[in-house]
Amino acid sequence: MRVNPLVTTLAAICAALIVIDGDTIRFDEERIRLEGIDAAEIGHAKCEAERRLGALAKHRLEQLLGSGAVDIRRNAHPDPPDRYGRTLARVLVDGEDVSCVLIKEGYARPWTGRREDWCTSLDERKPSDATLSCAVTY
Repeated sequence: MRVNPLVTTLAAICAALIVIDGDTIRFDEERIRLEGIDAAEIGHAKCEAERRLGALAKHRLEQLLGSGAVDIRRNAHPDPPDRYGRTLARVLVDGEDVSCVLIKEGYARPWTGRREDWCTSLDERKPSDATLSCAVTY
């Protein structure tokens, strides 16, 4: 029986890639924050609706990362990384930015520079001035 090295490599990468929540992953020992988005919290949620949305965002990110070739494009500028020690990066699957997918599907929103309330009703939310350029070709 021959082992396909490509399949073995992909399996090793998938095993090393773990989704923490809707905007954070871990690759080996490196924690990576998806640049430009904010997803609802799971562990530090302010309400049950936020916790549920956070779990859905995490599940969707797991689906996306498992659906094709993953390309992590680390932001070289922040030093140190973000305030929690995470590397900021764009993550692409088969060339598509997963942050853009999560925003388009309602699992995340553009990062405004601060955490915003996920618990207010959709009717009370104010439109965000922040945008994430999803038209950029990498």
